[in-house]
Amino acid sequence: MENDYAKLKTNMEAFIALYETALQSGLLDGEKKFFVEAVLYFAKQSLQHVTNSENAKKYNRPKEEIENIDKKFAYCRLAATVINSKL
Repeated sequence: MENDYAKLKTNMEAFIALYETALQSGLLDGEKKFFVEAVLYFAKQSLQHVTNSENAKKYNRPKEEIENIDKKFAYCRLAATVINSKL
């Protein structure tokens, strides 16, 4: 799972880099800008959940807590990926 996290984390970081650049260009407006901002939001949230999961494991938090954090990561990753596919 750790290798999967690293790969997925890299994917989310790529979304963030790409879409932050796109937003800074000022070329986006309307619906496209809205979707790009949504992808950015969920990608950033997914990275935060990865960090939270790593910290929970580091400090030996209960398995259920770690699983809940991992679910939140999966939800955010799913949202970012689905919205990105609409762009």
